[in-house]
Amino acid sequence: MSGLRRNTITSDDNRWIALVAASSAVAAAFSGAAPTGATAIDAVILALFAAFVVWAGASAPWWTLAVGAMIATTGAVTGPVVVTAAAVAALAGALRIGVTRANRPIWRAAIAGTVVQVVLRLEWNPFFLSSALLATAAIAPIIMNGVVRRPRFIRKRIFWGFAGLAVLVLVAAGSMGAAAATARTDATGGYTGMLDGLEFVQDGRIPEAAEALHTAAADLERADARLSGPLSQLARLVPGLAQNRNAGSDVVGRAAVSADAAANALDVVDLDQLTVSGGMIDVFAFANLEAPLTTLDETIADLDQALRDAQSPWLVTPFATRLDTALDRAAQVA
Repeated sequence: MSGLRRNTITSDDNRWIALVAASSAVAAAFSGAAPTGATAIDAVILALFAAFVVWAGASAPWWTLAVGAMIATTGAVTGPVVVTAAAVAALAGALRIGVTRANRPIWRAAIAGTVVQVVLRLEWNPFFLSSALLATAAIAPIIMNGVVRRPRFIRKRIFWGFAGLAVLVLVAAGSMGAAAATARTDATGGYTGMLDGLEFVQDGRIPEAAEALHTAAADLERADARLSGPLSQLARLVPGLAQNRNAGSDVVGRAAVSADAAANALDVVDLDQLTVSGGMIDVFAFANLEAPLTTLDETIADLDQALRDAQSPWLVTPFATRLDTALDRAAQVA
C-alpha cells in the first residue's frame, strides 16, 4: 500500500489543508443542503463531511479529482453559472496536476473542497435522490483513493470510524423501530378516531364528532410522547430515518393539538338551536356560534397544514399512504 502514496504532505501543508478544510466546512454548513431536515444538525453533518473530503482530497490521485470535478460539472450545468464555473475550475486544476505530475497537496485539497461545494448545490433533480447519487459518484472515489494513500495507522482509524458510524445507524434504526412499536396502538387508535371525528363533522353529527376527536387527541398525545421520546433521538442524526421520525412526531403532535381544539369547539356547538320559531330566526343563536365555529375552522386548517408539511419523498410507503388519506379527509371537511 505504501507504493500508492505518491504525494508527500508536510507539516506546513497540513496547516494550509486545515485552513482549506475549515473554510469548506463553513461554506458547506450554509449550502442549503438538508440531509436530515433539521437545520442545526444538517449544518454540523455537512461541515464535518466537507472537512473530511478536503482532508482525503489532499492525498487523492489527480485522476479521482478530475473524475469528481467532471461529474460535478455535468450536474452543475443546469444550475447557477457561478457553480458551473467553480466545477470547471476544479476540473482544470485537477488536469493541470495530472499533466505536470505535481505534488501540490494543498491544491488537491482545494479542488476536493470545490467539488464538495458544487455537489452540495446541485439543482439537477430528474428523479428522487438524483442529486445525492450524482454527488456520491463524484465524492466517493476521492474519499476512497485519498484514504488508501494515507499511512496505515490513519487508514485503520478511518476504518473504525466508518464502522462506528455503521453501528450508529443500526442502533438508530432499531431504536426508532422500538419507539414506533410502542406508539403503534395509540397512533392507530388516534388516526382512526381522527378520521371518524372528521367524518362526523362532515355529516353534521356534532356530539359524536366531539367525543371521537377527544378520544383521538388523547391517543395521539400518548403516541407523540413515545415517538419523540429518548428511543427515537438517535434517528434525528441519520438521513432518511430523520425525515420519518420528525414527520411522524410533528404530524402526530400537531394532529393531537388540532383534534383537541376542534373537540373543545364542538363541545359548545349546538346546531339544534338554529330553528325557525314563529317565522323568525334567532340571530343571537347564530352570533353565539361564531366563536366556536371560527375556532373549528382554524383548527381544521391547521391540521390540514400539518399534514401537508409532513409530506416528504423520504417517507416510508405505509406512513405516506395514511398521511394522504388523512389529508384528503381534512381537505373535505375544511
